[in-house]
Amino acid sequence: MAKNVQVIDGALNGTNDIFEVTEEQFLRIFPNGQDVAFLADFPDLTDDTGFWQQFYSRPVDKKAVCGIQGTLHSTGSHADPAFFPDRTEASAIRHWNPTMLKSRKNP
Repeated sequence: MAKNVQVIDGALNGTNDIFEVTEEQFLRIFPNGQDVAFLADFPDLTDDTGFWQQFYSRPVDKKAVCGIQGTLHSTGSHADPAFFPDRTEASAIRHWNPTMLKSRKNP
């Protein structure tokens, strides 16, 4: 099943594009239930042009997106990995504001 990944790259245009990736590609970047990744965590992929060509080959129109399953912080992202100790959105929210997670679960 395909997954949608938003890439945060720090570019001045700030578009933060979304790409549809295969399950295999997704699990390579987001193992063990993770949904946040930092490019710096994957030095083995830095020069894997085949992987990245496939990864970036299916951009998705944001107006058509039905969910984002992962966020990849690429070179230039201003996010601090220390705020994502478990590489999940939920861990960052609990670290920053515990009540926010409760309100997201119980709207």
